[in-house]
Amino acid sequence: MPSEELDPSLKPGDSYVQSFARGLSVIRAFGADAPRQTLTEVAKRCGLTRAGARRILLTLQTLGYVRAEGRLFELTPKILDLGFAYLSSQPLWQFAEPQMLQLTGELKESCSIAVLDAQDIVFVMRTPTRKIFNEALGVGSRLPAWATAMGRVLLSALPPEELEARLPAGLLAAGQTAAASANPAGMDGFSAPVGASASSSATASTAPGSFPSSFPATPSGALDSPGASGAGGGSDSVRSLEELRRSLEQVRQQGWCLLDRELEEGLATLAVPIHGRQGRVIAAIALHAQTSRTSPQLLLEQGLPKLQETAQGLSRLLQIKG
Repeated sequence: MPSEELDPSLKPGDSYVQSFARGLSVIRAFGADAPRQTLTEVAKRCGLTRAGARRILLTLQTLGYVRAEGRLFELTPKILDLGFAYLSSQPLWQFAEPQMLQLTGELKESCSIAVLDAQDIVFVMRTPTRKIFNEALGVGSRLPAWATAMGRVLLSALPPEELEARLPAGLLAAGQTAAASANPAGMDGFSAPVGASASSSATASTAPGSFPSSFPATPSGALDSPGASGAGGGSDSVRSLEELRRSLEQVRQQGWCLLDRELEEGLATLAVPIHGRQGRVIAAIALHAQTSRTSPQLLLEQGLPKLQETAQGLSRLLQIKG
């Protein structure tokens, strides 16, 4: 997990409470790679003094969000209240699960919903059929938006100025391949939920909780449906920021994104947008298929109509009840 040090450019004021920000940084310092930490380790991760980290940890302990065992601190299940507060406050999640379960039952493929947060997507709902990809990718998991089908659907819906702000300056610079930028220095490409245990799934050499080091390109001719080659292809098929922009424009025009070998070998993902009030895209819904059983072409032909139907149904419910 990357360092949780605070942005030094942020200064205390009416719109920024530094002590509260420090408390959140301490919570985020815990994760799959460091579920239990000493006071010194927490202070180092958050860029705090030992005295400052101690006050925050003891406050969290008093409130029931942290417990101590000897010199080690760890989060308690009560921390889930903070995440569930978001889920319970969003009308979509209250009635999306039945429709996702129906879609999963009909197509026998896993289904996910994700939202955009800064430069990442965050999984907010999942209905798996079997372990087709890393089981640590549950609710709360984060992935780089540009490298995923759901992320590209969400990015493609943004205004140009906002889109550029969501693409890191160093990502896919001229001549840099996607494989090189999947794990840029100092940033995890894959982040499991707080407290989750990650296991290797991309290759035998992939470190636990890490993102695959490369995205194999789709073989020539694997996707012959109109528009599929621009939206599909492994993430490694995008080799420059300009190519990514063209891919996003095609996704925007056709209204869906298909990525073969997304995240790991043998996994294809098909994603479409979910619209809220005023027609704004607020989330993406996707089907994940094992290519050994369901080819990307078959996923597109059989899955796209039903996936779009589900997304449209959720969009209508949001406009009525949201």
